[in-house]
Amino acid sequence: MNAPKVRPRLGTPVTADMSVRDIAAALGVSKTELGRWCDLGRIPEDEFERRIAQERALGGSITASAILGGVPARGRVTRALSMFRGMSVKERAAFLAGIGIR
Repeated sequence: MNAPKVRPRLGTPVTADMSVRDIAAALGVSKTELGRWCDLGRIPEDEFERRIAQERALGGSITASAILGGVPARGRVTRALSMFRGMSVKERAAFLAGIGIR
């Protein structure tokens, strides 16, 4: 009988051979949250910045929910949005490539 799969610990470096569940475990988020990060990363930079500017102009909170169009945000997803906002286009592309998304 095979031993159960041991997920990586929080902070483990993400590698190309990791599964989505392993990547989520290494980042300390759920698969759903990781999917939201990926959804945020797929938004072209000019559109992303336009959506942020629109939320600022409306006086709304700049959350993943607002940027993605109304899906409820949670604390970690809001932090993910902050992380993505602080990344350059090159850093976003490298992060997404690192988790197998092109």
